[in-house]
Amino acid sequence: MIRWLCAVLLWLGASAGAQDYISVPDAPLSDDDFYNLVSCAAAPGGPCAKSRVRWAEEKASDLSLSIIDIHQNYPRLLRTPIRRALFQAITEVNGAGAGLHLRRADPDETPDIAIYLVDQKIGSTIRSFPEPELNGNEMPAAMFWIWWNGKNEIQRAVVLFARDARSEEVQSIMLEEVVQSTGLMTDIASSWYTSRSIFAEFSDNTVTRLQPQDIMSLRRHYPPQ
Repeated sequence: MIRWLCAVLLWLGASAGAQDYISVPDAPLSDDDFYNLVSCAAAPGGPCAKSRVRWAEEKASDLSLSIIDIHQNYPRLLRTPIRRALFQAITEVNGAGAGLHLRRADPDETPDIAIYLVDQKIGSTIRSFPEPELNGNEMPAAMFWIWWNGKNEIQRAVVLFARDARSEEVQSIMLEEVVQSTGLMTDIASSWYTSRSIFAEFSDNTVTRLQPQDIMSLRRHYPPQ
């Protein structure tokens, strides 16, 4: 699936957002291997290649998100499916039983995860976006970017949707981008997981519900209170 993750070092932490996945055999992974892969880019049985990052406990219990900007050229026929997909993603994550609760941000609130519907086509180069780290990247159907501090606590996140994303795929894409904005940033390249995980790199964006190992990973990353 669409995956963006590329570390950029900052003064007190880092940010992430360019394509990253790990290829594994076309067979199920153990829960330990699955979680380590999606949370810290560890190959099966190997060490973490990246730091584990997560929202701080007090923030994770009340994590806000919303669509904060819709470009005037963004197709109107795509706006409603994306809004519906956001509601469904919130419902799905909140039903996972993790120590993580999402909610739509209040109108006068700056959301923790800010979603932009941008005037960019798939494959175009991102230009003039307010967050300079994203400029120069190639635009997929959607992408996320997160920033964290020196304690590996996520501070904020953004999600961008291209103007030519397919309406029948936005529910799956939205769920994936929201989940990965919680710190589970690495995809699994394995045909076995194509219909068995929201983290599948080889996917046709038809997975619209969290699958058992997706839920397990969310619960490990954010243990139930």
